Amino acid sequence: MPLFVIGIVCAMAAGCVFPVFSIYLSKMLIALINVALDNTDQEAIDDVNGYALGFFIIAIICFILQTILITCFFMIGDLVTKRIRV
Repeated sequence: MPLFVIGIVCAMAAGCVFPVFSIYLSKMLIALINVALDNTDQEAIDDVNGYALGFFIIAIICFILQTILITCFFMIGDLVTKRIRV
């Protein structure tokens, strides 16, 4: 039962990654347009770097969540298979 709860929570959190990604992507595109229009604006360049770091953090979080999710459901499937065989 605890594996199932952990797997479900990770699945819900992993499902939230792509909406957050789309929000960051839209903000990143706006920041890139600002850099393209004014190459000397350091604030716009810092915004782009911040959003790039945000993408990296989102990728790490997604990797961790998906790993936990797959591991939990694999272990649940293994336990169910053992129970059926017995």
